[in-house]
Amino acid sequence: MKKELFPKEILENTVEVHQFQYSKRSQAIFFFFLLLTLNKNFSQQKNIFEGDLCDENIEDSIPFAHFQSPYGGFISDNKGRFHFEVNASIDSLKVFISAIGYARKEVYLFNTRNNKIHLQPAEVSLDEVVIDYEDPAIGLIKKVIANIPENYPNEFEQLYGEHNENTYSDSLKTKPIYKFNGKIRADKFSYQRKNTLGNIELIDKNVETYDLDSLNVRFYGGGHMVHHRDFVMSRKNFLTKSKIDQFELKITDTLVYNNINVAALSFKNKVVKGTAYIDLQSYALVRVERFIDPAIIRDPLGLLKIHRRTYVHEIIDYAKHKDEKWRINFIHYRTGFKLKTNEKEIHLDDTFILEKAEEGTVIIPENKRILYTDVLLN
Repeated sequence: MKKELFPKEILENTVEVHQFQYSKRSQAIFFFFLLLTLNKNFSQQKNIFEGDLCDENIEDSIPFAHFQSPYGGFISDNKGRFHFEVNASIDSLKVFISAIGYARKEVYLFNTRNNKIHLQPAEVSLDEVVIDYEDPAIGLIKKVIANIPENYPNEFEQLYGEHNENTYSDSLKTKPIYKFNGKIRADKFSYQRKNTLGNIELIDKNVETYDLDSLNVRFYGGGHMVHHRDFVMSRKNFLTKSKIDQFELKITDTLVYNNINVAALSFKNKVVKGTAYIDLQSYALVRVERFIDPAIIRDPLGLLKIHRRTYVHEIIDYAKHKDEKWRINFIHYRTGFKLKTNEKEIHLDDTFILEKAEEGTVIIPENKRILYTDVLLN
């Protein structure tokens, strides 16, 4: 059998070759277009950097760590596994890794192997922290609330970031249903007042479908989570003074995160539990992780009435910028469902990762905004 000189998929992407007369000139034109197509195909190839993040001493996985790179940010999953795709011809990727309780680390990832990265624990003793109030936990929360206007932006600005919405039919995430990736712009206003709403523009998007016919529901609101899942701006849970007494609060540890000492404060009531991490110098809320009773989640549009929600887990992480203000660094939201009839599973993973913050001048025009009820998949 005669061997093909070029793959079929490349020939199909060229101009209509059969229309050329095989003169020297037409052959030159053909190869010119072919080279352009080859360059395009090679330039669009993705380099994948993946691996596992572990504790240096005991080899335990480190979940939900933040990776910062010149090509954007990403996070490790709940098992410490990470996967990042770069549309560039590079063999190595320099990243900075931040995780609660560990020293910040700079490493290079390589696309030719599974990268196993170890982080060194960096803990401080709770005895080293001076607390000046009778009830440490409640006093610490009141400090956080009082310092919100000082720690977070009070001027109109716009956030740019990457939003990923992925669905799976299994809890191990080996059977994707669809994967959405988009670039968004968000109008962000002053943190002095409670606010759960805001404008969002979807700048660009890419959708990969795998088993879409199996999905009998559509999800909405994901693009707006930079607003309604902003724990500080929304004054969620104990960040409202009148609700502090509704929670059991306890300082459980002090740790290091991004080279600062943070207090780990556990909180729980009948419907939610989790841990808040608070900078002991500025009293800024650095990160909050919550597990929410799925029974209390409302579905005002009735789109999920044939499903039973099985879990809700979210992490909201903030980072300090050069202007000394704390802004959303990333948001990771996970939830799962089962059909009431046959127990078929659906797992939803939503992630927003900040790329940059700019001074606001003009709010997003109404004709460019996406609504909270808009389905990103459409």
